[in-house]
Amino acid sequence: MKVINRLVSLVICFVVAAAMCPVVCARETNAEDYSYEMSVLKALGFLEQDVSPENMVTRADMAKMVAKLYPANEINYAAKKYFIDVDTKSDYCNDINLLVDLGVITKTDDMLFHPQREIEPNHAVKMIVSAMGLDYLAAGKGGYPIGYNYVAASKNIVSNIGFYDDNTLCFGKAAKAIYNVLMSDVNYTNSYDIYDTDFERFMSKRLGIYYTDGIFTGNSVTSISAVNVIKNRVTVDGIMYYDGEKYENLIGEKVCVFYSLKGNNRHILY
Repeated sequence: MKVINRLVSLVICFVVAAAMCPVVCARETNAEDYSYEMSVLKALGFLEQDVSPENMVTRADMAKMVAKLYPANEINYAAKKYFIDVDTKSDYCNDINLLVDLGVITKTDDMLFHPQREIEPNHAVKMIVSAMGLDYLAAGKGGYPIGYNYVAASKNIVSNIGFYDDNTLCFGKAAKAIYNVLMSDVNYTNSYDIYDTDFERFMSKRLGIYYTDGIFTGNSVTSISAVNVIKNRVTVDGIMYYDGEKYENLIGEKVCVFYSLKGNNRHILY
């Protein structure tokens, strides 16, 4: 959750799934500041808590992040051996093999992936665009790398963050790109009307993560709405959210919230 009417934004993160960790941080409105996107991705399980924005992203690191753009499953892909330099006991083998099976990563003749090599921006963009299911658009614009770069720019995934400034990629820029993917709109056609196209955020359609903003109207201590709030729950625009805590200083503030749905209940993720 983030206050969005201040120069410095206060944010609240909650644990809702095993991979999601709480974090509270502040964000200054600076184009080179990656703290907001980093904190969101850490809360949603895309990044480890100890990762710094200036650290360089390896090919294995990027595979781990991109694999999180797919719903979690319990299939063991690590048993496969697509690359001889990817240790089956590593924490990235399952993700790399998953992305190979999905066509995001292409197998090589020499069976080398170079997992610890710092990833090049073009390769990172290819993974991202493929994971978004937009290979067909990239192919129509010239394929790799031009077509993939075109699609990423047209979808505002890598725009205005200096993504191609260097031959390597830092976690801060990668986090901004993945964040932009999550917040991007995808369009789909209703099954009952092929001419009626709806739009939904990528993270909602693919991962069941939703976003809203509004006025923080209540916590377990105070409420400025007609809704009575009980322990560990809060309200935004009078709507109840689970997994909350006491944040008296946010009452009346404009905030943004990432949440999941469990039945009819909204559970705050960030």
